Amino acid sequence: MNGELRTPSAPMARRVLALLLAHADRVVPMELLIDELWGEEPPKKARKTVQTYIYQLRKTLCDEESGQSQELVETHPHGYRLPLQDCRLDVREFQNLLREGREALARGRASEGAALLRRGLELWRGAPMEDVEAGPLLAAQTARLERLKIQALEQRIAADLALGGNQSLLEEIRDLTHQYPLHEEFCAQLMTAAKRCGQRGEALSAYARLRRAMAEQLGLEPSTRLRELQERVLAGHDEQTHAPARTGAAGAPFQLPPAIGDFVGRRDELERIERAVRETGPVPGVRIVTVTGAPGMGKTQIALQVAHRLRKDFPDGQLKASLHMEDGTAQPPAETLKELLAAVGHDRRSLPERTDDLARMFRSWAAGRRFLLLLDDAAGRDEVLPLLPAGVDNAVIVTSRWRMIGLPGAVTSVEVGLLPEADGRRLLARVAGADRTAREPE
Repeated sequence: MNGELRTPSAPMARRVLALLLAHADRVVPMELLIDELWGEEPPKKARKTVQTYIYQLRKTLCDEESGQSQELVETHPHGYRLPLQDCRLDVREFQNLLREGREALARGRASEGAALLRRGLELWRGAPMEDVEAGPLLAAQTARLERLKIQALEQRIAADLALGGNQSLLEEIRDLTHQYPLHEEFCAQLMTAAKRCGQRGEALSAYARLRRAMAEQLGLEPSTRLRELQERVLAGHDEQTHAPARTGAAGAPFQLPPAIGDFVGRRDELERIERAVRETGPVPGVRIVTVTGAPGMGKTQIALQVAHRLRKDFPDGQLKASLHMEDGTAQPPAETLKELLAAVGHDRRSLPERTDDLARMFRSWAAGRRFLLLLDDAAGRDEVLPLLPAGVDNAVIVTSRWRMIGLPGAVTSVEVGLLPEADGRRLLARVAGADRTAREPE
């Protein structure tokens, strides 16, 4: 703070601070803190002990000149919040640069995208939460950040390869293939750069190392894409333009249709959904909000209003899928998954047919990303379950005529009933005109 290092000396207090920082600007429930600190065997006075750690944090973070510490860690009815809207947080800046870099790449601006990703990667000065003994939640956060770093490296190198920086990249990609011996994308990038530099032997050696490591550790063969790249190297085909296309999204997809501009009422429902999507729940896992009610109650528009409000909270995109076809019958989950995977950059022609395989591909894409998924008009849980991502930083809003029972993770149910009379009159005035409703009040 103000250029002075303020790190709690007590290991448990450091873990509390790390969890609050990982969920900055969001309320962390007491149950989540207890689970992180002690797992399934908390002490009898766990709540009192957490309160002691919060007190220690406030003393450590106290502004000695003003004596103000209470505002730095806020107390809420069910937990604590560390507000950092106006503070510079490296992880937040990294994620913003990653999002901007992806957007630039999606628009075809490789040089700008590479520069933004490079700036984001320069913020990494070591392993995340290096001096913190992580429980299950912090371990998941650490793994997520590591995945984001790897994705940023992949996309920055791909952009540099597209710009012709083959020779200058060789040493960096060599190091990455040794650091991540099972990572196919880095191997593909090394093979591409080496071949373009006339080093076919190194390209083939990289493939052989990966194949051996995968066979010994996983019992698997390299992907079809990598085998085809090896065949092109063996055949001596020229590849002077671009690296092999990565299976996945180049930029953040934002699929939401426009929300109604003169939306009326539903303040309570909107606030409940927004709060549930934003706040970390007591149950680890994806945050799910079900919006249920009879036909014509405005469920879809309510969901869209919230989703548009929260766009900045989900830098990796907002996806929308209608779970019913035009004839009113339910759309098979496999078809919905194909639509979602195509929206994030996968070639629809190369997608598998089995629902389980498609679901695994979608969860793999979702890992390490922060996005919102809107599933509209669901008939039941069996339609929804295969579509759910697994990441704790993802959120899903489901609209349905029926209540959803048996969904995993942190689920909040919001029922939409008839519009209150005052809001109904306002809506009628919008539709029919204020003059007419004044003349014909009944």
